[in-house]
Amino acid sequence: MSTTDVKGRCAPLMLMLLLQIPLLPPHDKLRKATQDDLDARVNVSPLDLPSCCFFTILNSSSGSGRNGQAAAAAAAAGLTAMTTSRDAKLLAAGFADSSIKLYNMALLGKQRGRLKDKLERRAGREEREAAAAAAKRQKGGGGQQQQQDVMDVDMEEEELQDELEDMSSQAVTRLAGHAGSITGLDFSVDQHLLFSSSTDGTVRLWSTELRRGLAAFRGHVYPVWDVAACPHGTYLLSGGSDRTARLWSTEYARPLRIFPGHQSDVDVVGWHPNSHYAASGSSDRTVRLWDVASGSCVRLLTAQTSCPTSLAFSPDGRQLAVGTEEGIVAVYDIGSARRIALLEGHHGAVWSMSYSQGCGSLLATGGADRTLRLYSMPRCENALQVLADELAVVGSSSSDAQHAGSTAAAGAAAAETAKGTTGTGTPGGVSGSSARPVGTGGAATGHVGHHTWQPYQQLRTLSTRATPVVHVTFTPRNLLLAGGPWTLLAPGKGH
Repeated sequence: MSTTDVKGRCAPLMLMLLLQIPLLPPHDKLRKATQDDLDARVNVSPLDLPSCCFFTILNSSSGSGRNGQAAAAAAAAGLTAMTTSRDAKLLAAGFADSSIKLYNMALLGKQRGRLKDKLERRAGREEREAAAAAAKRQKGGGGQQQQQDVMDVDMEEEELQDELEDMSSQAVTRLAGHAGSITGLDFSVDQHLLFSSSTDGTVRLWSTELRRGLAAFRGHVYPVWDVAACPHGTYLLSGGSDRTARLWSTEYARPLRIFPGHQSDVDVVGWHPNSHYAASGSSDRTVRLWDVASGSCVRLLTAQTSCPTSLAFSPDGRQLAVGTEEGIVAVYDIGSARRIALLEGHHGAVWSMSYSQGCGSLLATGGADRTLRLYSMPRCENALQVLADELAVVGSSSSDAQHAGSTAAAGAAAAETAKGTTGTGTPGGVSGSSARPVGTGGAATGHVGHHTWQPYQQLRTLSTRATPVVHVTFTPRNLLLAGGPWTLLAPGKGH
């Protein structure tokens, strides 16, 4: 077969890959879980702030026999990555010794309840032993019965101890396979898979059900700094020190796309909500938006004051928030590629960010200064949200028809902006106590009852005593989750 024939047969396949990256339809279980999440979702807003469930990893240092400042430094370097599943039942933590620990939060909670039962039974046993001893001294008729009861309690306690040991082995699983420090973790959308990146230059795939490694993706020449799972399908992104971001599929060992263009390490990567675009942040102080189908760069965001350390898209895909190592969060309008606000407040690197689900009116950020901060953001104007708002205020058939037209226009504009085909967006910001808006135009002010709030304002600061915040996320039900390693502090440095 000639080279011309091979090229002719490969041309249709290459054309198909160029047109689109196929997304697998969700299975029934995932579809039902998504519907349950939508039904149980709690609306949060600047006037209805969420509480936070915070996970602290204790004894995260892999070293031993250390104390003082050496122990503090080891503890700080022990935990290097953390992520939670969408239903908050699984938590994965990566460490500098190349290990990954998978925590089953449901079993840990059950284990705690059974441990409480064990303590109660032990207290009852001591009371029964005391009663049996008293009966024996008095040579009463109930002494033998009391001794039999004590023996029964002993057997129940032994069975409970065995059950607790089994739970302990299942609640926390250690995954080994990497040869370098863990730098990134993320769960697949169905939670059956866990992706990890490491300084050994590989991305690994793990099964959360089998608790075993399934595959290793090799392609990056140097350390891989971050990994992100696709919101739809079985794709993943990775970024490394070879200055490239790469697109992978769980069905192939080689990357489907390589995104070159950065002039330094690619430190963070993230997916657009529609999965047709991907973002990468680099140490060259730029953020690039890539078209997944063609592999081309469609947006270049250059107004960075320092290196990006985290990324977060708004639920409607119109805005992109970028956290930096100097503690500033820059908010960009994707349609116009302009920076519209600077959120200040952190006194160290911003390591993780997340928008609230639904209208996306809150942005949660966590960083090295051991604080979690909540900022107000403009409401997302996606078609479903606009339709829900308008149906709530429609009073007559004529007004219904009028609002239907505006809903269709808003939905079309949102869809075009999500695909990056328009350059309008909301290019303005309203000044707040912790934000510096950039550009012209004004963002809408929200009104709820007699209260008023403005976008890009810092609403609340949640501080920890000795835990840097390395992971922040809103679940699909708008439960705010965060976590980090417990670290020792030098005297006088606590908050």
